[in-house]
Amino acid sequence: MTQMLLGINLLLIIAMWVFIVRPSLLDHHRDQLFDLRDEVRTRFVSEGWNLDTPLYQHLRDLLNGHLRLTEEHSFSQFIVMQASLRDKAEAQEWLKQRVEKHLRGSNPAQQAFVMDVRHRSVQILLSYIVSSSGPLMIATTIVFPVFLAMGLMKLCQKVGAAGINSVSGTISGVKRTLSRTFSASSTSVGNAIFKEDFIERCSYTRAFGRESLA
Repeated sequence: MTQMLLGINLLLIIAMWVFIVRPSLLDHHRDQLFDLRDEVRTRFVSEGWNLDTPLYQHLRDLLNGHLRLTEEHSFSQFIVMQASLRDKAEAQEWLKQRVEKHLRGSNPAQQAFVMDVRHRSVQILLSYIVSSSGPLMIATTIVFPVFLAMGLMKLCQKVGAAGINSVSGTISGVKRTLSRTFSASSTSVGNAIFKEDFIERCSYTRAFGRESLA
């Protein structure tokens, strides 16, 4: 009887993970990438940067590549891809130079913004890769308390400096801290496994479709 109940509970947990948790994680991270893509357009318009330039199109293509990878690739597939490229340094260097050439700003302000978008977008994708993998979620829960303590310390410092204006404001701050803490925990695990430029090259290749990592 006990074993039967354990089996039923296990099936329920798997069902919740497959049909509720993972789809929610996918939607959450895709929304972040869509927001970032909108931010790119808004920033280009506000700064008077030309939307018809190859840089803008390549930056959007990169973000679209990230979006496609969230639906098409899993953690295990990224591991296989990374392992297959270890002996192909020349091909990787060629693609890295190609990415850098296409994502080069025309002035320091533009270049700084592009680099920030590239970094943030990869971190979002890394967060999804980790959070959508059961084993990596376990690793995330291990490092979560450390990041949570750091986040709560920062929140307490802000509250102490500004004063508690409202209970709702404090609760909102805690929610944001928890969300950011989970993201920081998952991306820290992802960064320990994958390099940013590897993830970016995968998205770049997927965005254009014509290229191959090999």
